[in-house]
Amino acid sequence: MKKKYSILIATVLSLMVIALTAASFSSSIWTQKFRVGNLKHPMLLDKGWTVKKNASFPPEGILTIQKVFYFDEFQKLVKQTQQGFISDLSQSGAYITTPSLLFFTHNQKVRVFMNTGNGDFMVYQFGTEGSRYAGSESGNAIHSVRVPYMENEAFIVTIEFSPSFSSGSIKLDHLYYKLFPTRLPPIFFGFGAQNLQFITTSTWFQWLPALLIFMFAVAALVQHISFAILRKKAAFQSLNQCIFALIVGFYNLFESLIGTYIMTSSFATYFLSSVLLAFHPFMLITVLQERKNITHTNRLSTFLRGLSLFNVFICCINALFPIIPLCILRIYFGAVIYACVAIGAITLIHEIITERNSVDVLDIVIFICILAFIVDLICSFTGPAFADFFRFTRWATIVFFATFTIISMQDVFQSEIHKAQSTTLKKANTQDSVTGCKRSQLMWEEEKFFHNAKPYAILLTGIPYFISTQRNKGQDETELILRYFAQSLHSLFPEENVYYISNSRFAVYIPIEEYEHISDAIAKLEKSLSDFNRNEPGFNVNLVTVLEEFDPERDRDFDGLLVRLLSELRYKAVEFLSRT
Repeated sequence: MKKKYSILIATVLSLMVIALTAASFSSSIWTQKFRVGNLKHPMLLDKGWTVKKNASFPPEGILTIQKVFYFDEFQKLVKQTQQGFISDLSQSGAYITTPSLLFFTHNQKVRVFMNTGNGDFMVYQFGTEGSRYAGSESGNAIHSVRVPYMENEAFIVTIEFSPSFSSGSIKLDHLYYKLFPTRLPPIFFGFGAQNLQFITTSTWFQWLPALLIFMFAVAALVQHISFAILRKKAAFQSLNQCIFALIVGFYNLFESLIGTYIMTSSFATYFLSSVLLAFHPFMLITVLQERKNITHTNRLSTFLRGLSLFNVFICCINALFPIIPLCILRIYFGAVIYACVAIGAITLIHEIITERNSVDVLDIVIFICILAFIVDLICSFTGPAFADFFRFTRWATIVFFATFTIISMQDVFQSEIHKAQSTTLKKANTQDSVTGCKRSQLMWEEEKFFHNAKPYAILLTGIPYFISTQRNKGQDETELILRYFAQSLHSLFPEENVYYISNSRFAVYIPIEEYEHISDAIAKLEKSLSDFNRNEPGFNVNLVTVLEEFDPERDRDFDGLLVRLLSELRYKAVEFLSRT
């Protein structure tokens, strides 16, 4: 029943995430307008901007800046930025060779106006017009505004920033604007609307960990396939490790500026990263529980996993009906993760002190991750506009996944070694080392010899032999004869039905339906020994057999049958030796 509920919850949440992501793509209001060119790094414009007062309500919600570009200054910027630049007309050459203003925002709407002497006219807008089916905030966004060439003329650029969140309530919006005031981002001047090399090199600390984590996800997937083929219990654990690595990797990718290349809608990236952030505790607790590092908090772990799924649901509902800013929900999601980490740390320390009295490598790695969490928590209160909850944690996470991968492989190798040792030990206890046949004591343990078993017969064989004085009679000679005869028996009967009793005596279990064909097998045994005598000079090996069915009235049990067979075999062997 629990499995059905789990499948239902997973299906509903997945459908909600997919539907809202599709709605985000359909919302043209958050569509980013950028191009990529092969350019030199743009120049930072950190001087000459003035803040323009706004008469709109609420005043703290809008920040407007203005800059006058004089002809000489503009030409100087163009020459400095064009240094080493090679135009590529195959990539919309006219557009690429146009100078642009490049800047990044977080949860802000943007409008850009230009005045060339004939009044202000809007040349760029983001988040102010278009359809919106889901979402209330823009998330991280890249903006590129083309600046036209002006000959012998100055022009004025005005950029208006305002919060992208709007709940429909003036009081709530006013409170939000006070808690999250509009911030002025760095503004760059360059060509090509956006410099991929600049974005790549300036955000390597965000996308590189995501790439490494994806590599560990692939390694975990390979482990899962290998373990599944080998039918190892660790296969499911490797699958969860792969899913957790994918979640962490995609979160880091969506949070980076490189993630803006993946989707045209900035809110879609922001929404999916929030969903993954809310789902973090569920997979974190699942992975740690499978490693048995959290054992005494089953109820608390179940509550936190349920809370994680509920948070995903809240994230979806809030994207559809924006009441609470998603940035506030993300702070709450981060707090839940920090709570999980704190509980895990306390539980881990308790187990180390009270039960294990030792610290392994995974414990040390978990403590490193906890320390990175604490550092990020402190930095989150003093960080810049681009909130980065896991700046140091993402690097500690790489160490975590690397350790997990190595430990998983080590556990499997140790399991295989233990299995091989157990098999060898069991084989030594149940199989004779010389003949390779099952030991006789197993005949009293297997059900086929019990009193209520189906009818059967026992073929008891003896191989009295003589060794010529020309050969040195010893242990090697005897083992050669026994090994050869055992191989002959295994070629005629199933190995599980052949038992070595002692000296030169063997027992063969014969199902009653095969009783009629036993004479042919005995004849083949005699021929095999004749071939042995012919190929091995100095040996004279013979065959003595006794074949009897189990009779419950006469034998009562297996012991009675075996004693009777051994007596008859001994009598025949003595008679044979006296004749020869």
